Amino acid sequence: MIRRIVAVIAATVSASFVVLPQAPVGATPTSGEFTEAIARTMLTTTPQSTGPNAGTLSWGLDRIDQRTVVTSSRSYDFSEDGGGVKAYILDSGVNASHPEFGGRVLEGWSYRSSSSALSSYRDSLAANRVNSNTGIEACPNDATHTVDPAVFDNPASVDAADKGQTDNDGHGTHVAGIIGGDTTGVAKNVSIVPVRSLDSCGNGTTTMIIEALNWVLNNHAAGERAILNLSIGFSSTVSSVDTAITNIMNEGVVVIAAAGNEATSACGNTPASTLGTISVGASTDQDREASFSNYGLCVDLFSPGQSIESTFPIVNGTANSYKAQSGTSMAAPFVSGAIVRFLQTLDAGPTDFASGPTAAWTWVRDNATTNAITYYSGLRSPQTTNRLLHVPASPVRVQQLAVSAIDSGAVVSWQNAQTDITYVATTTPGAARCTIVGGSSCTLSGLSNGTTYVVSVVASSVNGKGASSKSVTPQGPPVSPVAMSAIVASKSVTLTWAAISSTLPVTYVVTNSKGAIVCNTTATTCTVAGLTNGTEYSFSVSSQTSAGNSPSSVKVVTRPGFTVLKTTVSKKSKTPLTWFVKTISDGKKTWSESGPCSISTSRLVAPTKAGKCVLTLKVAKTSKYPAMSTKVTIAVK
Repeated sequence: MIRRIVAVIAATVSASFVVLPQAPVGATPTSGEFTEAIARTMLTTTPQSTGPNAGTLSWGLDRIDQRTVVTSSRSYDFSEDGGGVKAYILDSGVNASHPEFGGRVLEGWSYRSSSSALSSYRDSLAANRVNSNTGIEACPNDATHTVDPAVFDNPASVDAADKGQTDNDGHGTHVAGIIGGDTTGVAKNVSIVPVRSLDSCGNGTTTMIIEALNWVLNNHAAGERAILNLSIGFSSTVSSVDTAITNIMNEGVVVIAAAGNEATSACGNTPASTLGTISVGASTDQDREASFSNYGLCVDLFSPGQSIESTFPIVNGTANSYKAQSGTSMAAPFVSGAIVRFLQTLDAGPTDFASGPTAAWTWVRDNATTNAITYYSGLRSPQTTNRLLHVPASPVRVQQLAVSAIDSGAVVSWQNAQTDITYVATTTPGAARCTIVGGSSCTLSGLSNGTTYVVSVVASSVNGKGASSKSVTPQGPPVSPVAMSAIVASKSVTLTWAAISSTLPVTYVVTNSKGAIVCNTTATTCTVAGLTNGTEYSFSVSSQTSAGNSPSSVKVVTRPGFTVLKTTVSKKSKTPLTWFVKTISDGKKTWSESGPCSISTSRLVAPTKAGKCVLTLKVAKTSKYPAMSTKVTIAVK
């Protein structure tokens, strides 16, 4: 059986699995271990100097971008944000609703949605009830869980809707926050994929883990930039799990594993000892090896792992909050986030072991700070190689990236372009690409309207590489506005129309009969002033977005001060004059007619033959309105 690796002060070992206690929720926090409520804004600038709620920055983020030990003045300088890269988190799920993730938690997998994985879990629960030294002990219900584990972990039937986007334990959400939280994470725009393989207390069976790994293998697309974080650990080597992990790495996915928290050699534990994984031990804020950290030849490097604040589903009754935890589970995701940033700068996504795991490890190894860690004990033998994670921030940056949707594409632009820098924009999903040297924009084409893409721009020169990313959803040209109408006033008319449906910002352009623009607005109304009362005017409106312009709508004809009600009559008819035109003025009205019609007893009398009549209405000046008049052509049919 497997259990996640988390929050260790002292580790105890049972006959069948590792138990890793954590500080109980509600306990008095130790130095650096605290909780905070959500109140933040999205982080968009570097260097970062504050953490959640504009509070203290995680010491781990401060440590990984410098060569020296942390001080009271903390900052995190990052030149890449991880956009266009996937982080698979094989754990207890991830709370997608946490504001730190900004909608970047994708649909994943859950053992609760698999009949065979769920059966394996049930069998393990049953075995433990018969013999407490075997199987998985049912997770107790307490304040650390949002849902009673007895209900959540062992549903009456397979839950096909479970995509791993909730977390009833908290461990997976904490790990995800270190990799990609807005204020807590290393790679702040990475796409997070939860792979729920553990229950509400962090326990799972071999079947649950293998099925989770196989799902990752099937979900990963060839050439897709991705890492797999394994903050989990068996108490022995498991060849079937090793094989499943190897299959994933052979596709180019980089696998990062927690070394374990038993203060012993990591070489006897899967996945820390699985060949090809990057195995991570934990260090403290004083650059010391954590007492609990596994060590030895199967640990590749150290990373911050003690009292690390990150995202958590519920703390002291507050949903989507923060919590500090310790363990190599916390150290591994710092390395995962660093490799996410590395993958974003590659010219192409990895396709095999050499271009993925090997290239990533070479980059991590070559950038690591050496001989910075003080070993916990000279009795540990052999010691872990003295490397500490370092993520250099390149002087080459993509500044103020902007991405605008167009029809079947996107226009990508940035500020402060330099002549010696090559800029390459790519999309995920897909393989659209545009390249420019020394320029400040390029256009991506061949995209599908309605599909959301992550556009990542990599800037490179002899001085290094830097990358930034944004999401965009291409759309076709907008439709024309409809239901245009006019409300008349003295010397002006107010035009209105129905808003069109678009995910892009819309501007409406109103033109007159001469093609002159009279309004350019984001509203759905336009007042045109300075007109002559009684004169006929026509107007049309079109909609514009970054994806294009619509045709103009049907024109609306109007007359300031007057509203034309009727323009046709039948032969020999006698129609009241007030049926043809009304006015906003209450001044004295004088009617006249020119043509074959006549006026009799306030009615327009039509001739016996078809033709056209011209009806004139003059309105006298009042204290409120000026004198005004209009002419209306009446068709006799």
